[in-house]
Amino acid sequence: MADVHLRFRQSILQISDRIRSYFEGDRSNIDDLLVIQLTLVKYIKYYEKRISEIKAEEGQQKLKLKIGMVSKENAAIIKIRIKNFRYKKDHYKNSIYILRSLGDYIAFSLFDPWDLKPLTFSDSSGNISGKSGLRNEIKILKAIFSNGSECILNNITNTIRHGDITVNIEGFPLIMEIKSSSSEGKRASRQIENINNIMEYLYSGETTNIYGLEDRDEQKMIRVSAYKEPEYYISELQDAVTRAYEFGTGLVFVGNEAAIVASTDSKISLPANILDKWKSEEIRTQIINSYKFKIRSLTPFWMSFSSDSHVCDIYSGDLVVAIFLNISHLKRIAYTNDYNLDTLEDDEWAFSLAQVGEPENKMFISHIHMSRIFFEFLRPEWLIENSINTYETSNPLGNT
Repeated sequence: MADVHLRFRQSILQISDRIRSYFEGDRSNIDDLLVIQLTLVKYIKYYEKRISEIKAEEGQQKLKLKIGMVSKENAAIIKIRIKNFRYKKDHYKNSIYILRSLGDYIAFSLFDPWDLKPLTFSDSSGNISGKSGLRNEIKILKAIFSNGSECILNNITNTIRHGDITVNIEGFPLIMEIKSSSSEGKRASRQIENINNIMEYLYSGETTNIYGLEDRDEQKMIRVSAYKEPEYYISELQDAVTRAYEFGTGLVFVGNEAAIVASTDSKISLPANILDKWKSEEIRTQIINSYKFKIRSLTPFWMSFSSDSHVCDIYSGDLVVAIFLNISHLKRIAYTNDYNLDTLEDDEWAFSLAQVGEPENKMFISHIHMSRIFFEFLRPEWLIENSINTYETSNPLGNT
């Protein structure tokens, strides 16, 4: 199994290097981008096939136990086999996720992240293998490239969950739904309606039909501009990672707002340095490895870490990174802007911000937005100050 992991890592690094080379180059040979996508299709189909084979074999073994026609000793052996099957399935599913994260790398390099976010809110489109329209999708994909336009096959991403192909129209994502037959059922009509709603939102900047708003009376989502360019702590992240490879553990503070701990040990704990500096502060901790196979709608790690090898180590568990967020400091930042910041025990909202002396005048910051601190390495101070400034200058509806 170790050889399989090594070969997979080498393949991943080769693909990531080709993606980086394409987008850091002049992008004149767009056929390179087509070949990368077809390579991802090939690998994803391979791992989907392996999962299918394991499920079939697992079903046979379970049937033997159910029938009860095996000895006690053989039953114990079969249970071990079933446990191994589960491990293999999880391993292959994670491999598919990593492959699709490379598809996300392409998507986030082609399009604005904020245009991609509404495309993530839907169920996964499922397997590529056995998809009746895949051959036709690839045929159209090749035709678009041959016409000189960049595009992406949506099924090779974790992010784009509407439509089949997304075409790059001067940085704007044009979603295409490709049908393998002329018949349109209710599901097909619903898919097209959802795509039209998203396209309308991206064009107009307003919607009442996506993000679940269609189930809420008189609620509207409005897109507004940030008051200044986002600020990130990626250089501090890389400093912590570099120290981890050199000393085993690296600790770097991001001002008073956050701290990064990187470790090449599988275990990570709250360092004494943080306890000493922030001993009376309210701290929230996030180990990013815990969510590495669950991240959607956020910039993929390939675009944040300076080395693709480090990203592979995140996925393999050979590099662990934890972010310690100083909530008390963020509350002080909010207060200097005449707002009170409160943490919420809510499934949707992470923080509320209310004007000092006017507790009824509130805005809310979602968990999805706050997760940009942990997974896109957005500076926490910027998030709070931008939320307040954007709210006051553009007068949105109070949600970010």
